Amino acid sequence: MRIFRFAKVLVAFLAGVMLVQLLYACSPRLQAAEKTRLMIPTVNNGNMVVMQGLSRKFESANSDI
Repeated sequence: MRIFRFAKVLVAFLAGVMLVQLLYACSPRLQAAEKTRLMIPTVNNGNMVVMQGLSRKFESANSDI
């Protein structure tokens, strides 16, 4: 009986700790402090030009896709 009560208290304590961490992670202050980094990858090479030409041919040959 004591072990069961101890287990219930331990589970409640751990759930409380997890809830506090979750609420802290979702706080607007923390989110506003983090800087957002947006990366836009670009490809500027000859292979891209070849691929664009092949895609036009593929699209015209397979218009039902």
